[in-house]
Amino acid sequence: MFGQHVLDLQNVSFRLCELETEVESLHSLVYGAAEPVQGRGAEEVPTAAFTKAKSGQAASVTEPPIA
Repeated sequence: MFGQHVLDLQNVSFRLCELETEVESLHSLVYGAAEPVQGRGAEEVPTAAFTKAKSGQAASVTEPPIA
């Protein structure tokens, strides 16, 4: 364990991959929710609410340290 690069540890690499996937997913959700709002489409309010909820969950997932 000592003398290795941190990214060589499988659990660290796996966790970073999960977090990057979550960020990219949220990126798509945010743009998908924002596009109708620019045209003032009130029918897309549930998509914006879902995006807000999902981003809050993602933020809480990143709080614990990587074990």
